[in-house]
Amino acid sequence: MNLIINLKKLCLLSLLLFGIFFHLSAQIIPIGSGSYTTQLPPADAAGRNNKPAGTPRVSGFAANKAIPTNDWWTGLLSFTNANLYNYPLSMRATSSGLVMSYTFLGLGAIDSRQPMGPEQPIIVGLTGLSVTYPTVSNHSDWLVETSWNNGSRQLKATIGNGMPFVYFTKSNSDSASINVSIGTVNIQNEMLLITNSLSSSNFAVYAPVGSIWIKNGNIYTSSLAGKNYFSAVMLPQGANVQSTANDFKQYAYVFPTQSIVNYNYTPATALVQTTFTLTTEIKEGPNRVYYHINGRI
Repeated sequence: MNLIINLKKLCLLSLLLFGIFFHLSAQIIPIGSGSYTTQLPPADAAGRNNKPAGTPRVSGFAANKAIPTNDWWTGLLSFTNANLYNYPLSMRATSSGLVMSYTFLGLGAIDSRQPMGPEQPIIVGLTGLSVTYPTVSNHSDWLVETSWNNGSRQLKATIGNGMPFVYFTKSNSDSASINVSIGTVNIQNEMLLITNSLSSSNFAVYAPVGSIWIKNGNIYTSSLAGKNYFSAVMLPQGANVQSTANDFKQYAYVFPTQSIVNYNYTPATALVQTTFTLTTEIKEGPNRVYYHINGRI
């Protein structure tokens, strides 16, 4: 009995001393009615809350930006073959390009499968592209740009949370490559229409107008008519594939460049007004898209 009491006292004393030490060593910054600390708390018994090991995999503009650690895409900073879930679209950043797939449903509480399986139904890359791992080259409030660079070949993919499109750019001398291992491909001028991929999902790949796709087995390549951009989209489930792919083409060349979320809080009415702004670059075509969405909570 005395041993149990003494152990409890020892634990309480340790917690008290830790609290005093942490309070003295960490800088507490007041803000409003609360505060925050500038020192990372130590990990718990399970090893959680450890500072990430290694060096973040960043390049370009991202190398000079603060690094978010809790975003939907932050696995790109440290994991090889990082999975990205942009429901219903699933992606995996591999050494040879970006896998695009369908986020399938689980089978219930005991289902241990990942939302994205080991299949690689569609890999978007470049002919001859192979890197150790891709890097994060830029990011804004809900956009991330991923880069593959092996010195001679360069590919960038811009992905936006909630966006069905993925937007790609490449070096001028490279050829775009679409590897389709699951699905039926129909070449329609500059568009690739991919039907019945994993879980009956459908995709469209849009090269610049005038481009030619060349088929070699399961791989489709294009020089993009001398241009350096193309895009791919997951089409809505249950929609007419052909007509939807044709309708989506008008947005295929509208590339997002920056996303910003601003908010304003009115204490008297407890109203939060949020503004979502997306700026774009038009690669070709007549469309001019500028999103400015207000949200109220």
